[in-house]
Order: sequence, then structure tokens, then C-alpha cells
Amino acid sequence: MGKEQKVQSEKTKRIKKKKHILHYLIVYLVCLLVAFATWLSVRYSMRAEEQQEHEENSLAVAPLSSEEWENTLYV
Repeated sequence: MGKEQKVQSEKTKRIKKKKHILHYLIVYLVCLLVAFATWLSVRYSMRAEEQQEHEENSLAVAPLSSEEWENTLYV
């Protein structure tokens, strides 16, 4: 009986150790997923800001029409 209990306790120790490793692995993967999602969200929000600034700048520096160009030549 003593050997059976010893073997059984060693098995339970291994199972508990595997559960702890699995738990930490899951937590690590969830953290990586959150970090990746945050990075994507920041990246796309910055890209949207740059696109908006580019559109505003392109409107501010619109090419002159032919009449406006002629008027600037005579000023």
C-alpha cells in the first residue's frame, strides 16, 4: 500500500504541475492577444489621423484655377 500511495501522490504532483504550466501558458497567450489588439487599434487610429490630415492638407493646397493663376501673374 505504501508504494501505491507514493506513486499516486507523484502522479497527482505531476498533474498539478502540468495544470500550473497550462494556466500560465493561457494567461501569457491572453496577454499577447491583448497587446496585439491594442497595437492594431493604435496603428489604425494613427493611420486614420494621418489620412484625415492628408485630406485637410490637400484641400488647403488645392491647385489654382486658370483664372486665379492669371490673376496672380498680374498682381
